[in-house]
Amino acid sequence: MRKLPLLLLAIIAPITGFAQLDYTGWHFPLSLTYSTGFKDVIDASIGGVPNTTYINLPMSVAFSPHRAFANGVSVGADIGPCLWFFVDRKSSGLSGTGAKGVVMPLGAYVRYNFVRDGAWLPYVRGGVRHCFVANLLFDHGGTGVYGNLGLMNNRGRDVGWGCEMGADTTEIEVYRLNSGGNTTTATRKAKPCKFTISAFMSF
Repeated sequence: MRKLPLLLLAIIAPITGFAQLDYTGWHFPLSLTYSTGFKDVIDASIGGVPNTTYINLPMSVAFSPHRAFANGVSVGADIGPCLWFFVDRKSSGLSGTGAKGVVMPLGAYVRYNFVRDGAWLPYVRGGVRHCFVANLLFDHGGTGVYGNLGLMNNRGRDVGWGCEMGADTTEIEVYRLNSGGNTTTATRKAKPCKFTISAFMSF
C-alpha cells in the first residue's frame, strides 16, 4: 500500500504535465494544413465571370523544422502549405481555355513555448513568409508576416502531435480572367494563406 501513491503519481504526472520532458534540440513537425485563402485567390481570378469552374486543393502538407533551446525559444523554417489551382471556362458543355497556378510559401519564424518541459506545450510562433507563385494564373508573389497559436503533446525525443491555427498578411497578384476564360493583364491581390488550421506530427 505504501507504493500506491508513487504508482498513482507515475500515472498522473505525464497527463497533468508534471513529467520532466526535455524539448530541446531539433524537431520536425509535418502538418496537414487547411487554408481559407484559396477562396480569396479564386474570387480575385474569376469573381463575376460567368460559366467558369475551378478545381483547387485547399488542404496541403507543410513542413516546419525548428531548433528548440532550454529557455523555451525555438527558431525554424516553414515550407508550405503548397496550394494548387485550376480554373476553366465552360462553354456549351465543353471544356474551354483554362489557367493553372501554384503557390509555394517559404518562411522563417521564432517560436516560444509557454511551458518548457510539460506533457502539453502551448506555444506561439511568428515570422516572415514569402509566397512564390508559378504558371499562368499569377503575376507575382509577395512577402508578409504571419503568426500561429498551437498546442502540442510533448513526447520528449519521441513522436509528438498537436494542432495550431494561424493568420498571414502575405498577398500575391492574381490575373483576372475575362469572359472568354483567358487571363488578362489586370490583376487583383489575394491572401493565399489568410487563415489556416493544421494538425501535425512532430518527429
